[in-house]
Amino acid sequence: MSRAVSMLSIFVYFLVTVVALLYWAPHFFSANTHLPIDLNYRYLTASGVPFALMLISVIARQSLQPAFSMVLLMQVLFAAGFGWCALYAFYYPPQANFFASMHLLTCFSVIVVNFYQYRRTLKMRERYAAAEE
Repeated sequence: MSRAVSMLSIFVYFLVTVVALLYWAPHFFSANTHLPIDLNYRYLTASGVPFALMLISVIARQSLQPAFSMVLLMQVLFAAGFGWCALYAFYYPPQANFFASMHLLTCFSVIVVNFYQYRRTLKMRERYAAAEE
C-alpha cells in the first residue's frame, strides 16, 4: 500500500511540475507583459520555475524511496505555502519580498538536500549490489 502511495505521489509531483513549466510559466509571462522582466524575488517566484525545479529533485528522490516519504511531502507543502503567500501579496512588496525570498530559499535548500541524499542513496545501493556479487 505504501509503495502505491509512493507511486501516486510521484505521478502527482510530475503533473504539478508539468503544469508549472508548460502552463503556469508561459501564461505568467504572456499575461504580464506590462511588467518588465526583472530578476527580483517576486518575479522569479511568480514564474513558477524554481518550484518546478524543486519538484524535479523531489521526484528523483521519491523514485528511490521504497515507501512514501512524508518528509518530501512536507518539503513540497512548505515551498508551495511560501509561494502562495508571495503570489497573494505580489503587489505589496514588503510582504511579497519576504515570502518570495523564503520560497526561493526553501526551493534552493530542498534541491541541494535532495540531490545530496539522492547521490548518497545511489552510492549505498551500488555498495549493496557490489557486496552481493
